[in-house]
Amino acid sequence: MTKRRREVEAKVEVVSGREAGKDGPYVMYYASGFDPVKHAKEYKMSAYRKGKTNQMELIGETETVNYVGQNYAGECMGQQTSKYVVGVYDEEAGTLKLLPMGGGKVFRMTPRVVGLSYEAPEYVPVPEGETREDMISRANSLAKSFGRENLQRKREERKVGRIEEKHMTAKNLVQSDLIEAAKTEVGSDEIYNRASDVRNIPPHDKTATTAEDAYPLDLVITRPEQAALKELAGRLGRNSVDTLKESGKIHSLVLHYLEIAKEQGKPGKRTLTCLAYLNALLSLYKGPVLLREKDLKELNLPEGLTKHALTKFAEERAAAAAQPNDISDTAPVQKAEDRERPMSYQRTSSKKDLLMCYILLLCLMVSDFAVETAHLLQEFKVSQKQMTLYFSELGCVVNKARPSEEDEDAPKTMRARLVLKGGKTLNELLPERRPRPKAGGKK
Repeated sequence: MTKRRREVEAKVEVVSGREAGKDGPYVMYYASGFDPVKHAKEYKMSAYRKGKTNQMELIGETETVNYVGQNYAGECMGQQTSKYVVGVYDEEAGTLKLLPMGGGKVFRMTPRVVGLSYEAPEYVPVPEGETREDMISRANSLAKSFGRENLQRKREERKVGRIEEKHMTAKNLVQSDLIEAAKTEVGSDEIYNRASDVRNIPPHDKTATTAEDAYPLDLVITRPEQAALKELAGRLGRNSVDTLKESGKIHSLVLHYLEIAKEQGKPGKRTLTCLAYLNALLSLYKGPVLLREKDLKELNLPEGLTKHALTKFAEERAAAAAQPNDISDTAPVQKAEDRERPMSYQRTSSKKDLLMCYILLLCLMVSDFAVETAHLLQEFKVSQKQMTLYFSELGCVVNKARPSEEDEDAPKTMRARLVLKGGKTLNELLPERRPRPKAGGKK
């Protein structure tokens, strides 16, 4: 048997949420299961507003536990798009009062024990001079002292199997060693040591104790290459930066360093040779990945430098000849002009990394082995992390540059430096080799 519904005519009134200095109503829910109706006698409620904002805090007090709700913290921090309406029907007066509410008036009441502090802990800064490796070492020490046994075991397993970026060696440069191992009886340990020792960076002296000796000019730019760059280096020294810019043949990065060098005085032969080589390598870097004969002419490299540059930074690749439609005895014989088709050159990923290391090294050599990375990031469109990896392969340290005294409000930038002090050698600054994993696995 169902109840009969009777129609009631009521006058609808919309009441403002804030009227005559009052605020409300508020909708509260208690996730802990607390029933405020059962404790109405001892339960005291208070509402607080933060200044003239809409940030509210409700506090319900009992003798042992307080319940606190905020509309600006926790799950209420997200955008509140839902709208609510509370209706109160007065049967005697025949009115239905509607009180509109926004999502900011819904509170989750969280229990807090009286006498305990729930404020955020004081921020403890990292000790000055502590590196990331020190923080990791301290965390590992804490885990080893207080962590569970299975947690310690998992951390050790991850540490053994982790391949860190600083331990990664050059890629695609051990093919000749593997071919030799297949032909001869070279052991696996020897092959691993050779592969781990290969570095995809410009020629260097590991025993050097100064930056200039670590990367000698005659090793980075060979004598034949210096001879090919002589005319361009002379032009950079004679002409002004504006004149070179109008010619359109000099890259903006080269003009940037040339302008700095000329402001400090007349640039020397070493600086001009490095800038000329830098201009040629930038043309090669910005050129197509697959270089054909027509592409080489468009690069506009100095005469006599093309062959040396392609040998270093590209791999020779034979052009594919025309293939017959079918494989049979009656297939047409390959023409002589197809067999004599010119070669092409491809810049592989390893060659690209080598080319980038050369470019960054030249930037260091013309800047007393200290450069800011801001303009380099803009020039090559790479991330700061990738740029840091390139510089670390050269043995450089990348950290935040100190703002100048004239402009202390300038945004902080990163600076890469090659510093050899206290008798340190370049070999000590280069990334460490990853140790050979032990034989056998987890039992």
